[in-house]
Amino acid sequence: MMVALPDFHFPDAMFVDALENMVVEMDELAAYGLSVADLREALVKLRDRKTMFLPNPFQSSDVATIVGQLCDRSPAEVKLQDSVDSDSWGSSCLLLADHEDIEALATCHVLRNWMFPHLLQKLIHGPVVLSPAERIMELGYERTKYLLIVCTKGCFESISMVRWLIQAYHFAQHCRIVPIIADEEFYVPGAAADFHNLAHSPNVLSMESKTESDSVASNSSSLTYHAVIKALFSQIASRFS
Repeated sequence: MMVALPDFHFPDAMFVDALENMVVEMDELAAYGLSVADLREALVKLRDRKTMFLPNPFQSSDVATIVGQLCDRSPAEVKLQDSVDSDSWGSSCLLLADHEDIEALATCHVLRNWMFPHLLQKLIHGPVVLSPAERIMELGYERTKYLLIVCTKGCFESISMVRWLIQAYHFAQHCRIVPIIADEEFYVPGAAADFHNLAHSPNVLSMESKTESDSVASNSSSLTYHAVIKALFSQIASRFS
């Protein structure tokens, strides 16, 4: 079975026929004992394979459906541990990504797998990739020491990122926040107008408070978000590729 991203399209017959002209560095296949004919045959056979397209946006609740199809079981038969209920052990390293961008989410999980053994050697719990339903203060925020943000195009305008960073401001002020640039199209804010626009994006202004009027709550959220984003990019961010 093939697991594909939502916008994935199989190469058409014209592409397969003109493979030598469409793909560069075909000579590298020889190092692995492969020919152009082998590649053509593989592409044709893959079209006949059962393909499961990932939903967009991808949510943690979709994992049971995916695992069920891979194992030929119904989602009800698949038991997955919910990270929201795992606050008994907490996490000192949280990974944040825009869940509306499936490639950003995939990058976040790859980064988590690479980091895990290195952090384990330093006795650092985690890392954990937060889902949109999770809140920083509900995951043992007193033990949270590191927040790693996978920066992709438009990520700081997503509602989940807005909520997380405002929560971090109120509940995890002493943790270290590290922005990681994972998208060539990501624009690093630097001018005053950049921070102002992010702080007044629709999802920031939509933040409500039960104890304050809408206008005061929105202004408070904007000031908080402005402070967090500006502090976040006071130094050069790390690049992940």
